Amino acid sequence: MGVQINGDTGNVIATKGTFSGDVGIGGTLTYEDVTNVDSVGLITARQGIKIGSGVGVAASISVDGNAEFAGIVTASSFVGSGANLTGVASTDNIRTNTNATFLKNINVSGIATVGSAVTISESGIDASGIGITCANINGTQIGGRRNFIINGAMQVWQRGTSFDSQGNGQNDYTTDRFAIGHNDSHMAAVTQQDGTGADAKFQYCARVQRDSGNSQTEQMRFHTALETKDVILLRGETLTISYYARKGANYSEANSQINQLRIATGENTDGDPNAYSGGSWTNATTILNETATLTTSWQRFSHTTSAVSSSANSMIIEFRNTPVGTAGANDYYEITGVQLEVGSQATAFEHRSYAEELTLCQRYFQIWERGYLAANAVGSSDLYIGVPLTTPLRTTPTTNSGFSMHRNGNQTNTVSFVSATYQTNSIILEVRMSGFSVSDEVAYNVTCVGGSDRMEISAEL
Repeated sequence: MGVQINGDTGNVIATKGTFSGDVGIGGTLTYEDVTNVDSVGLITARQGIKIGSGVGVAASISVDGNAEFAGIVTASSFVGSGANLTGVASTDNIRTNTNATFLKNINVSGIATVGSAVTISESGIDASGIGITCANINGTQIGGRRNFIINGAMQVWQRGTSFDSQGNGQNDYTTDRFAIGHNDSHMAAVTQQDGTGADAKFQYCARVQRDSGNSQTEQMRFHTALETKDVILLRGETLTISYYARKGANYSEANSQINQLRIATGENTDGDPNAYSGGSWTNATTILNETATLTTSWQRFSHTTSAVSSSANSMIIEFRNTPVGTAGANDYYEITGVQLEVGSQATAFEHRSYAEELTLCQRYFQIWERGYLAANAVGSSDLYIGVPLTTPLRTTPTTNSGFSMHRNGNQTNTVSFVSATYQTNSIILEVRMSGFSVSDEVAYNVTCVGGSDRMEISAEL
């Protein structure tokens, strides 16, 4: 027979008790000296479990699922999301055997080591004995040429160093690949100046100056243009143009600005800048229209375009200003370091050697002024002259007229350009000049007199 207790008071004191059925306890069952709890089923702790004399002294598991451990938790693996882990950044090491994704920035105050050969620090990336593969820098290629502007540093001045604009819608080339245009008659000049104030590496800059005392206020356009072969490489790209500029003390443009830096594209093959100014480019699209506020100190400016059309064949870059009032002695701005590159950030200017820049310029313009050349007479006044080129030309060129040439027989004549025959990528140009006194089908030798009497060969846009 078991133990039966009637009533709700009193204690049961026994050395040992065995119950074959359930034991119900309405109050608290207290174990004072229990070493182990051995259960073949589940243990339900409705208020949690405490290990030690207080929360967190050793460990505690609360009824809401939180667990606190004062020491080290060791396990063969941990499974589950780590999205809500906190305090990880203060640990000495984070190790993972699978790919890890960090949703915020990773700040390293020391050195980050990748494997045994790569270290990354504030001073750079040190890769010892291995290759580095990188798709691009600033959205463009790492090697090769970044700057699509030829002669952006104003190094090459084949035609001379001082030019008066003719105006009346004409584009007058100045420093190589750059021209000035405006619709009024002559009102300005472009001259070569010292560019080292912008940066010691810029030997020259171009000064665009309205003539002192001139009161014409027509907009002036200092520009360069890209041929189709280069524009095709820019289709679909966002571009950044950068340049150094400053103003003269009497610069008269309102608010001291280059009031329009315009980049436009069109679908014409090798679009003529004059045709753009006259509104004749097919599907002309402006991809940049910005201003720059100048001071008398050099500054570097940069602007980012919208994307170039996938059908673009032509591109023009114009620096526009509209003078006001009557020009003082220093109504000018100066410019150098013009760079056009792929991407949305301006990078350091890409300097090229003079020899390389000159060769690029001579694709569009060359001068022949010394040495005898073989020629063959056609009729009584024309000669076909074979002219050697320093580099292949962009297209069949024209030459100037009204200069003097000397032929064997001690005869000097003022000649004019008739036509040119040119085979693509050739370094020989056949030019027909008129104004000689010759016998048909007779061979002659000819040369330029020199100085301003020279043959200017132009394949410009």
